[in-house]
Amino acid sequence: MQLDLALFLRLSRTLEGTTVEAQVALDDHAAVLSALDRFLLSVNEQTELLRPRDTAPAAAAIQVELEESHEIPPIPEEAALPPELEEELPPQVWTRQHDLLYEDVLWLFRIGDNEGALVSLGRLLAVAADTQELQRFLEINESKLVSLYERMLGSFQLPLAVSDDGVGDRYFIRPQEAQALLRLGKECDNLAQLLDRTATPRMQALALVHRLHSEGLLSVQAGEKRESVH
Repeated sequence: MQLDLALFLRLSRTLEGTTVEAQVALDDHAAVLSALDRFLLSVNEQTELLRPRDTAPAAAAIQVELEESHEIPPIPEEAALPPELEEELPPQVWTRQHDLLYEDVLWLFRIGDNEGALVSLGRLLAVAADTQELQRFLEINESKLVSLYERMLGSFQLPLAVSDDGVGDRYFIRPQEAQALLRLGKECDNLAQLLDRTATPRMQALALVHRLHSEGLLSVQAGEKRESVH
């Protein structure tokens, strides 16, 4: 059977157009799927920061060279929470975000930036103080850290100078604790007494004192007479 040439050409063009349209539709569908994949990947990367770690980080011992040290008062016993409150508090879980802060602390100590390391440690203590991982780190390094805080702040036995301004609009992760330390500081003769009397755990209190010191709200005075910072 002989096929008319004109009819054959029309059929070919029709089939070719259908193929092109189908290919365009497939390309559009692939682009949508690709965009969806990129979106899901972005969501996964964001939520990864909040996921608990499968394995705990190794508690590393920091290397801190101390030029001088002062007599450090004994560590007071931590005030226990009422049993009913302890039951209501969920255990803190170590997350990827905590891990990043922890790695930053260790790196800053390695390069000798003790001031920066204490700042990062303060942030970590504010968000992960009750995790087992950070508790192990503090058990290994607490004596070194306390000596370092004393070197940065001044002798714990010297008089305190406390600002009358209060925390104000300065950003603190735990502003109520910071304000409570300032109020208590006005009643204490020195940092040793402040650390003994506060209900805040010792290392968290030192981190807050360090932050208050950097904000000019609290300082240790070399003179014998107690003063106020205005």
